[in-house]
Amino acid sequence: MGKNIVLASGLRTPFGQINKALAKYSSVEMAALVMKTLMEKSGLPKEKVDGVILGEVSQTSKAPNSARVAALKAGLPIGCVAHTVQNNCISGIQAITDAARKIICGEGEVFIAAGVESMSNMLVYVKNARQKYGGNLKAIKNAIADAEFVDCIVEGLTDPISGMNMAESAEMTAQNLEISRDSQDAYALGSFQKSYRAEQEGFYDDVLIPLPELVRDESPYLRETLAADSEKSRKLMKKSPLIIRAMGMSVEDFWKKNNAYMPRDYDPVFEGTVTLFNSCPQSDGAAAVIVASEEAAKRLGLAIHMYLRGWGFAGLHPAYMGITPAQAVPKALTHADLSFDNVDFFEIHEPFAATVLGIFQSGYQNFEMDWKKKYDEGRVNRNGGSLSLGHPLGATGIRLALNAMSEFKKDANSSLAVAAACAGGGIGGAMVFERYR
Repeated sequence: MGKNIVLASGLRTPFGQINKALAKYSSVEMAALVMKTLMEKSGLPKEKVDGVILGEVSQTSKAPNSARVAALKAGLPIGCVAHTVQNNCISGIQAITDAARKIICGEGEVFIAAGVESMSNMLVYVKNARQKYGGNLKAIKNAIADAEFVDCIVEGLTDPISGMNMAESAEMTAQNLEISRDSQDAYALGSFQKSYRAEQEGFYDDVLIPLPELVRDESPYLRETLAADSEKSRKLMKKSPLIIRAMGMSVEDFWKKNNAYMPRDYDPVFEGTVTLFNSCPQSDGAAAVIVASEEAAKRLGLAIHMYLRGWGFAGLHPAYMGITPAQAVPKALTHADLSFDNVDFFEIHEPFAATVLGIFQSGYQNFEMDWKKKYDEGRVNRNGGSLSLGHPLGATGIRLALNAMSEFKKDANSSLAVAAACAGGGIGGAMVFERYR
């Protein structure tokens, strides 16, 4: 790549559940808080920051270009440029790689790459309000009974090309690859147990910013009994409702709607599999990391943690969005001139247990990459993932990088890591990190 790109210090808020501990914070407030705290703790002078790149899925008109608004609220100089990126759930990965490109192109030496989402504050809007009511707020209020309201979360999580909700896409992966509900539940339970253990052992302490409302990730402790009692967990898992049924669909209806993407006929024996338990929760949170040239980071005395050695993005049909990391990881490894077997551990986004298990299958079938072996060896999401920690959409890509950073500190024998995620629309992104020595 010409210049060595490094990731120095990084921090994040605890991740809160939707409409719970962090609901009062806007996305801009959380992003500003995490950037301000990052500069203070790392010793990075504000005037040395060349720019901010912020990943966010659900910007609002209250803070257009939320990166710029958050940067100024964090106290960065007026001359510090900032822009927001939206690539759905890989927006955080996009922020890091965009910062690296800017450094390589000579547009600066030090950037803050951040990600944020406040799903608690995602809007509900009145459809066609300007056409029907001329945008007149009084007229809209008077016509409230006839107005058509749209939930931005539901709409945003539904792909306009395939017509699938993200949960439907996960169910399609499970149906196509014959991934059982039991295997999904077992994977999800493992994620909860690992994240709970990691939280108890203080794995996340170095990167968390305790807030008055929340000092640690909320989801693992809301389901604390799941991590402590496997037998109770299995009983609760069996009771967890199927998401497609919660959407008012039978399994047969699901097949009829999505038969264009199903390579086999409907099998009434194979029931639905994707449940609230084996799906990630909707969340609030923010994260940020310093991306810099090695030379600049040394000059500024920053604590360097790892090199960014390569990255890659890949696209599949939106219906198959969940398995895109299986395509993106080979591109990232090629960019870094490394092989799958070289990688010591992986940080993979877990929107659904079905999609992670689908990555395992697809990666092996198409690229002979034995993800299942890596998982069985304890090299995939060693400290939990999105299923248990939560998924503030724009922040997850940064969280994956911070997990890698913390794992390098914990495991002195590890040298190489890969972080990857899928995104609605059928895009996958991956990054390759090397321990800084």
